[in-house]
Amino acid sequence: MIHAMIQAIFARRKLVPVLTLATSLGLCQVSQHSFAQDVLGSAAAVEGDVDALIAALQAEDSDVRRAAAEALGTAGDDSERVIEALMKAVGDPDTRNRLVAVSSIRQLVSDPAKLVPLASELLAHEDQLLASRAVEALVIRGPKAVPFLKEALKNERAAYWASLAIEEIGPQAAETLPELRMVVANTEDQQLRVQAILAIAKLGPIGVQAYPEMIASLAAENTAPVKTAAAFAAGTLRITQAKDALIANTKSNDKLVAMESVWALAKIYPDNEEGQALAVETLIEGLTDEDPTLRMMAAKGLQLLQADPELVVPRLTAVLNEKDAVVGYHIAEAFASLGEPAAERAAMALATEELRGLAFEVLERLGPKAAVAVPQLVSLLADATGEFRQKLQAVLGDVGPAAAPAVPELVRSLQSDDPATRISAILAIGNIGPAASVAKEPLLARAGLAEIDFESVAAAWALVKVAADDPATITTVVPVLIQGLAMTNPLVQIEAAAALGEIGPAAVSALPALNAVAADESLDRDVRKAAAEAAAKLR
Repeated sequence: MIHAMIQAIFARRKLVPVLTLATSLGLCQVSQHSFAQDVLGSAAAVEGDVDALIAALQAEDSDVRRAAAEALGTAGDDSERVIEALMKAVGDPDTRNRLVAVSSIRQLVSDPAKLVPLASELLAHEDQLLASRAVEALVIRGPKAVPFLKEALKNERAAYWASLAIEEIGPQAAETLPELRMVVANTEDQQLRVQAILAIAKLGPIGVQAYPEMIASLAAENTAPVKTAAAFAAGTLRITQAKDALIANTKSNDKLVAMESVWALAKIYPDNEEGQALAVETLIEGLTDEDPTLRMMAAKGLQLLQADPELVVPRLTAVLNEKDAVVGYHIAEAFASLGEPAAERAAMALATEELRGLAFEVLERLGPKAAVAVPQLVSLLADATGEFRQKLQAVLGDVGPAAAPAVPELVRSLQSDDPATRISAILAIGNIGPAASVAKEPLLARAGLAEIDFESVAAAWALVKVAADDPATITTVVPVLIQGLAMTNPLVQIEAAAALGEIGPAAVSALPALNAVAADESLDRDVRKAAAEAAAKLR
């Protein structure tokens, strides 16, 4: 009865979330049924449906309050009474409800000026998740949020989150510079000062006007984080007035302050060959440090410095040759932490044989995040042979579906005389999935070999990923995958079982083999588990 009533009342508004509210009310105890009837229980409620939802924001049941807040967001009523009710819901004791209320307000209010009261409350809120949602809302609105951000910077509790939003918006928030300078000059909160400095660094050329604050922040009495941030800003904005302060900080006992200061001087004076060489040496040495933060900053510094490769390659190669494998691992990890920018640079580094090992390690760690490097990888693949081609194909497989442009070259590899080249191509095609459907026929040829081996099982596995909906393909691959279960390599057995499970009931003929593997205690535990899970999907 309650479900039908709610649907009748709200159908004309197309309030899909009210179905959630209906479910909540339907599951409530008798007292809540009474509440629902009080709020919604007559035909008169048809004219007051929004009033009913506003009232439901005060329900004892948290799920009811949350569903009501969600429904109001899609109702389209942006009147003051609705916004005021949702603003009050931002103070709901349940974090989930607060977030839904914020989301609903964002749906109803498009004018940033009307969001000022809410954003002010959220930016200063002790709930960090709420504050971060406010930042997100402001960043999405870009320059339209700038007037509010200028005001928020005057509120000590809101200024940190406002600075974070400005950093994300960038040059379009240039109007906030005077307020940011005031924050840097006056706040005693070191974390806020650092964030305000970082925001200034992203404002573009106008940020140079903050040179007095940057110089003051580089002074000896400041904390290391403040000096590091100021050095970054000075280098990014090329603040020449900070030269003397930066030179003094190159001698700092704090390695991060010293490294960032050397980097900043190289950015300010790009034509100074000695400064460029010193910066490259300092940053590369930072890549070998035991402090992961320093390694990450060194990798970022090298990426932003964009120094002459003739300076970087010999020095980086020397470090890689002299240091042990653990250091090499840390260097690759530091570059990978940069995300997409590292992918592009790593792909470019593949052209230099001495750096290929490091570049491949970085790309492997990035996986799907290396998608931006696909065009460069495909270009290299066209002429690559042997182990180089195999590693390129492996990286493309790690990227996954976004590596679809490489499929023609991967298909060409299936005709290679080298088994390793064919297998790496097969695995890459499988990871790309349906976007590699043109590879179906050559894969079928490989899977249908008279003698079943690792390559034919790999081809059958790839076919499941590429063309699982094709009955003829499934008929071909199931017997091959069954034989894969009998191989001695546990990884092959696990993948064969997983592929059969992915096929589902259409692979029911594999059920006896899967049950036998699952029951064989002489086999690896993970193999038995994979077989049991696959068998369950076939029944």
